[in-house]
Formats: sequence, C-alpha cells, structure tokens
Amino acid sequence: MFQTILQNKQDVDIMTEEALMTQLDEELERELILFNDAVNSFEYVIRTLVMVSGLHLNKAFEVTHHAHHYGYATVKLGSFNDLKPERDAICRAGIWVEIL
Repeated sequence: MFQTILQNKQDVDIMTEEALMTQLDEELERELILFNDAVNSFEYVIRTLVMVSGLHLNKAFEVTHHAHHYGYATVKLGSFNDLKPERDAICRAGIWVEIL
C-alpha cells in the first residue's frame, strides 16, 4: 500500500512538472518568422502581413524585403499562443511562416 501511495505521488509530481513545463513553454517569447518563396508577390505578402498581423505598411515592406534577400525575417515577437492564430491565418493565405 505504501508503494502505491508513493507511486501516486510520483505520478502527480511528474504531471505537475509536465504541466509547468508546458505553461512555461507557451509563455516564452517566440518569433513569427516569414520565409522567402518564389510563389507569392511582394504586394500579396505585404498586404497579408498588414491585414493579418496588423503591421504598418512600411514595416511589412521591410520584413518582406528582408525575407526576400536573406531567406527569412522576423514578423513579430510574442508567446506561442498569441502568435499561433496569426501563423495559421498567414499559412492559409499560402505564405510560409513558422513560430520559432
């Protein structure tokens, strides 16, 4: 019986640690990264970034230009949970972005 209680406590400790790690992971500051592609026009990518991410036109141009020349660019910073809806919407528009 004592081993059963001990095992249950260890299970709770592991579950608590996993929940804490998940919460911490979700709260870490991440980057929404735009990758260059040969499919979408500058205008389309810029317009999508403005509409979905709320970037100003100049910032969207800078991000798109940087991605075109260097292969990738940071769109914005935030937690995974904050960036995920934007990532999903931009991906649905056919533009390659990831949260890193």
